[in-house]
Amino acid sequence: MKLSEIPGQAIGDNDALVGVRTGPLDCLFPVSSLVNYLKSKFPFRTTSTPTITAGAGLGTGGSVSILVGNDNNMTVSVTIGTTPASAATVAEITYGTPKTAAPSVVWSPANSNASLLSGPNQVIIFSLSAAVIRITAGGNALIPGANYQWSLISTQL
Repeated sequence: MKLSEIPGQAIGDNDALVGVRTGPLDCLFPVSSLVNYLKSKFPFRTTSTPTITAGAGLGTGGSVSILVGNDNNMTVSVTIGTTPASAATVAEITYGTPKTAAPSVVWSPANSNASLLSGPNQVIIFSLSAAVIRITAGGNALIPGANYQWSLISTQL
């Protein structure tokens, strides 16, 4: 980062300072200036909150939630109800702010139940559109009463 890229800002009484090593000189900058600079360099960062809805693959009386996160990264939890359907939508996540095109979704298990899914028990998580991510059960229905959690990162190249 070049010092000239961080816009100058008057330092107020309540501004915290951050040290930046610039070679032979050390400089202090207001944290707010550094945060604004980083936000300008990472425009895809969002604070929009997605929503999640249940599908037939969740079964009757199951629950879905987004434990933490935003449109770009989140941890999703599903607890399977009774009589879940196989090869069916378990949940759909709708972005708070739709993307310009269907993004890539990278996901990984976030609890032991999710990490044990494989073969016909495996779920598929994919970007359905610029607005929706879908979690689909495999050829076998998920286990009633079990809780599964996944961490997802949604990125648009």
